[in-house]
Amino acid sequence: MTWHWPRIRAFPALALLLVFLSVGLAQGGVIHLLLAYGGRSASVVALVNQFTGALGAWLALPVVLFVVANVAPRGSQWLRLLWLHVAGYVAFTTLHVVAIRALRWPLWAVFHVLPTNDGPLYFRVLWEAQNDLLVYSGVAALLTLLRVWQERKTSELRAAQLEAQLARAQLEVLSARLDPHFLYNALNTVNAVMHEDLARTERLLSGLGHMLRTALTPGEATWTVEEERDYVQRYIELLDARFEDRIAVEWHFEPGLDRVRVPRFAIQVLVENSAKHNLDLTNPIRVQVRAAVLRDELRITVEDDGRGFPAGTAAAVASSSAGADIRGLARLRQTLELIHGDCGRLALAASERGGARVTLEFPRVMS
Repeated sequence: MTWHWPRIRAFPALALLLVFLSVGLAQGGVIHLLLAYGGRSASVVALVNQFTGALGAWLALPVVLFVVANVAPRGSQWLRLLWLHVAGYVAFTTLHVVAIRALRWPLWAVFHVLPTNDGPLYFRVLWEAQNDLLVYSGVAALLTLLRVWQERKTSELRAAQLEAQLARAQLEVLSARLDPHFLYNALNTVNAVMHEDLARTERLLSGLGHMLRTALTPGEATWTVEEERDYVQRYIELLDARFEDRIAVEWHFEPGLDRVRVPRFAIQVLVENSAKHNLDLTNPIRVQVRAAVLRDELRITVEDDGRGFPAGTAAAVASSSAGADIRGLARLRQTLELIHGDCGRLALAASERGGARVTLEFPRVMS
């Protein structure tokens, strides 16, 4: 059997000492006044007796602490709980009686008073034992409730920490994304351009290196609008080099949004989605990216003039059945939920120009 030894802290111990002594002095004072009011000799014996009784109970409290530490709810071990409480009560009352006797004789001598004749010793022991049953039961119940409350709070805190760690891990997986096909295509694009325009090749390689470093380096789940826009610009430059200006991106941002935090790669995912599903069309694709603050929320809208969403796309993104072609939208929705809970929203709709429109809404958080 493993025993758990309680830690006795100075401040709570002194606070309990003050409480016990206050109760003892109050009881002694009441008895003193009642004796005086009844015409009996009102000496300080009652005060000394109650004071030493309270101090003795405080000295015996470690026994209760030890029992409570070892009988906290542990499944269905009720026999262990019963015999430990019985043994603890016997030890508590024994220590209490010994402490009372050890404390009272010196105090009686100091105050030059004679102890009252309350019967033989066994009667006094039984009298203190029945009082100690109430004291032990009350203190043990209070300490048990306090321990259960502390364990529940600790369990809730541990669960919250585990949930936060899981959310961080999920965000890292969702944020640290780099499409391998895009990387292969980008390298092929650079290889094709390097024989025609060396300066452009250097810019493309610099942009690709920045994108690789950003995507592969662990970081927070959010960054600023300025950082997101810079990343998207580098992505668009690689698309332009590959598809020869088949995609045009227009930015319509309210002033003062550069330091607002957004999920990493949020806009890039939406621009990539427009490019991936529309570059096989004959006409060039135009993508508009808008950002504005409404009711202390940031609203980002990305819409194109392509073919639009297939039927059932919104339902698939909202569920866990998103296919490979819209998996980026599903990941973005999960990211918003992990960061902002119910305050993060992703909505799909048809654009007024016949294409697709995706709207993100989440609380505005400044960097």
